Amino acid sequence: MALLCPSELGKMAHELNIVEAYFPLESARFATLFCESMTPFVKTFIGDYDTIILFSFSEAIEHYVKHNHPGEVYRIDPRPPVDEEIHIVPYLMRQLQTKRLLISPNIFCSFTSEATSISSGPDGNLPCQERVVVIHPGAGSATKRWPLENLVQVARIIRSEKLGEVVFMVGPAESDLVSILKSRSEDGFRVCEVSDLLYLMGLVRRARCLIGHDSGVTHLSAFIGTPTVAIFGPSNPKRWAPLGRATKILRGASDCTPCFEMEAVRCEDPQCLNGVSVNMVLDAVRKLAS
Repeated sequence: MALLCPSELGKMAHELNIVEAYFPLESARFATLFCESMTPFVKTFIGDYDTIILFSFSEAIEHYVKHNHPGEVYRIDPRPPVDEEIHIVPYLMRQLQTKRLLISPNIFCSFTSEATSISSGPDGNLPCQERVVVIHPGAGSATKRWPLENLVQVARIIRSEKLGEVVFMVGPAESDLVSILKSRSEDGFRVCEVSDLLYLMGLVRRARCLIGHDSGVTHLSAFIGTPTVAIFGPSNPKRWAPLGRATKILRGASDCTPCFEMEAVRCEDPQCLNGVSVNMVLDAVRKLAS
């Protein structure tokens, strides 16, 4: 099994032994995959595989691939319609089962091998042996972020209760938070800027617990088996909750309709986020990290 996907994601899937090989979708040599007239390279490439599974909404791409591939081609819708309150994982599994690509839709496992090390990461001051509590303050959208001051307050109490050494992990998408966190010299929290996904995975795997939002980092943390506290706001946990062996989903207002995927709706007072208290997060950390 091989993946044609963004190279960083492929590298991570390969590290987790999910696939045997991966290829960079962003490479120019794969550009004609999305055209009816494919280059000989792309035709040969897809022809080396018996079965092609496309995670795409595009019927046109499905047509192009079927036109150029002698084997089986299946297209899977990558997410359910907005008005369906079904989690994305069983939604994908159900499609795979319908197309007889999967025997049972009830398959889930977490990946907990210690293959990835954080000892050679970009920040030489990070701990190698001590257990840390990782806080990821970012998300793909600023509307999903819990107030940074709340996370700082949580970090202070975690440290005072000796639950672990706190590391704020930030990536390119939340680079705006780096200077704010580093300016709080009185707190002395470690701030780890991460751009390499394998380094990120190693740090998360070694964590005693991760606190995050509805983001890729939080989903990765839950998937590889790290105890994970996920703070949800305008996105719908019934559709997007991270799956793992030790996860806790927090959302402030259960009667507040998730509006993140509805472009016409933007809440001025997001009780879904503001209703999550510092104590709620701390209680979840204490239970998961014990």
